[in-house]
Amino acid sequence: VAAGSRAYALLLDSKGALYLALLPGGVPRQLASGPWSGLAISASGEYAVAYSATGAASAVIGGLPQQPVLRSADVQGIGVTAAAVSDTGAVLLATKPGSGAAILAIAPGAASASRVLSIGAMGGLAFVPGSDRALVADAATGTVTQLDYVSGVPTPSSLSGSALAKSVGLGVSADG
Repeated sequence: VAAGSRAYALLLDSKGALYLALLPGGVPRQLASGPWSGLAISASGEYAVAYSATGAASAVIGGLPQQPVLRSADVQGIGVTAAAVSDTGAVLLATKPGSGAAILAIAPGAASASRVLSIGAMGGLAFVPGSDRALVADAATGTVTQLDYVSGVPTPSSLSGSALAKSVGLGVSADG
């Protein structure tokens, strides 16, 4: 995953180890050996998150790209399938479906994730760049939920008229 405005890329190898490469042409250097299976980078490129489908702790990464600092966040052993990270370092994680999926939030500086929303099936999630507001699409119901104040007490509200059957992705422009 590359962060255009900060000229770096984060990479995962087949064992889930995390690497950072400065662009253009930087040699990847290992930041951590983890069991991670996915990555997400904030719109500003200052923050990122590495997550695991097996339920291992997620790593919130700040100080990118020059002075990366990894902070572990407990996800209570729940497997994660997708993630989004805000420009303030707040993180949303989508859990593996079982009897529905859940959206977990990690506030900046928090040591563990907390459940903020239940959904039928993951259809996409993204933060509005430069804000603490995110959108979550539920592929099972076709609804899109806005989460305000993700860094504090997340407040959900449905977007009116936002039914979209079986959504598979969601993106938000910089002007929100």
